[in-house]
Amino acid sequence: MARNLVLLTLATTVLVVQASNIGFRKLWNTLNPISEQVQLPRNVVEAFITQRLDNFDPTNDNTWQQRYLINGEFWAPGGCIFLLLTGEWGATADRLQNSMMYEMSRQFQCYMVYLEHRYYGQSHPTEDISNENLRYLNVEQVLADIAHFVEHIKLESVTPGARDSPVVVLGRRYAGSLAIWFRQSYPFLTVGAWSSSSPTQSVVDHFQYKELGGAVYRHVGGVECYNRIEGGFAAMEHMIATGRNEDLAAMFHICNEITSQDVQFFFQAMSDFYSSLTQFERATDIGDVCDTILSNETLSDIEALAQFIIDRLDGQCIDLDYEQAIADTRQTNWNDSAVVPGDRQLMYQHCSQLGWYQSSRSRFQPFGSSFSVEHFFRICADIFDELFSPDVMLENADRFNTAFGGVTPGASNVLYIHGQFDPWRTIGVQNVDNDSTVVIVIEGASQSSDIGPITEADSDAVVEAKETIIETIRSWIQTTPK
Repeated sequence: MARNLVLLTLATTVLVVQASNIGFRKLWNTLNPISEQVQLPRNVVEAFITQRLDNFDPTNDNTWQQRYLINGEFWAPGGCIFLLLTGEWGATADRLQNSMMYEMSRQFQCYMVYLEHRYYGQSHPTEDISNENLRYLNVEQVLADIAHFVEHIKLESVTPGARDSPVVVLGRRYAGSLAIWFRQSYPFLTVGAWSSSSPTQSVVDHFQYKELGGAVYRHVGGVECYNRIEGGFAAMEHMIATGRNEDLAAMFHICNEITSQDVQFFFQAMSDFYSSLTQFERATDIGDVCDTILSNETLSDIEALAQFIIDRLDGQCIDLDYEQAIADTRQTNWNDSAVVPGDRQLMYQHCSQLGWYQSSRSRFQPFGSSFSVEHFFRICADIFDELFSPDVMLENADRFNTAFGGVTPGASNVLYIHGQFDPWRTIGVQNVDNDSTVVIVIEGASQSSDIGPITEADSDAVVEAKETIIETIRSWIQTTPK
């Protein structure tokens, strides 16, 4: 059964969506490819560092092993260290072989290191991830892990000759957020940070995500495409309002009956599917989506939207059973289906600190009005035994922004790179008054188009952004005292 769409909704964000279902996993991987490489190439070495479970309690001496990968094939004295961070995924060798970082490492003769995030991949700090053990999963602990790791990678036994090398920290999506917050919190350990498509503001109701997602369809595909989507969602809502749940489930190949408790789940999932396309696809691809859903004039709006999803899933049904999804995400063993890809861990971070729930609150978007922020409050309560009440979640978001600055962090030497069509930029840094920082919104680009090496497929705007990144990082490295 196609359970991936269920977990997409549970994650409440398309920073990343992991899932246990084969059918929707296939679709998600086409949008958000992350290598699952098993065997490491010769130039990449796997290693581990011993970290403390609680970096802030001197009486807690529990430790764990944090995994990282390192590639030193281009290193020469005088080079830098690129420290790439993972977010809610495990570290693989792909970015250490094919990326802008890789090309700059060749040019600047640098080490490349890829550090795995506590609680994700193979970096397991506790025996399980019960509610009690998840209390060690927060941004402050992660940043302290990175700080201790920077000292570790400069050891002669780890990176010979690099003790005084400047460190550039980087990441994409949530990992890029960590890079910004690390530069802000530990400026003496790094010369600069490069963040790609990264939000920085904790906000419980990120309704702007749907607004920009809809605006992209209007901008690229025209008002007809926008109206097609808006009309399709209005028709879905009408079917629910008139009791035609069974017909709606059949139309969209939903495996289960759409019960009253599944309704908001269904609409969030359908909305996430279409809005996530704007996050990951190029403008030409969004144009193709619009061409496809507009191509058959004999189909109604709702039929066109349903047929597009069915075709992308090769006809497999979509499991949207809310109760089962909650049960899956309450699992606490490291080998459980919602734990291996990081779904439970990521939900904990959303509920406890980050927020980033994408509701249908705004009327300036085409995805209907059937999934409120209260829907996400309910999800957090159902998974974590009401550990986080709405008031606590709102207060935690405010406290987080006080600590890290929201969309006005105080970090220097930061590259803030966004794609024009990436909905996450609505809660990212887009304006700065610091001469040492650079903000680029790449025209016509979606998420993390700056991460790969320069290719002939890049637009002029993408190439210009990448060249600015190279020259900015060059200046950081060259001005570092030797």
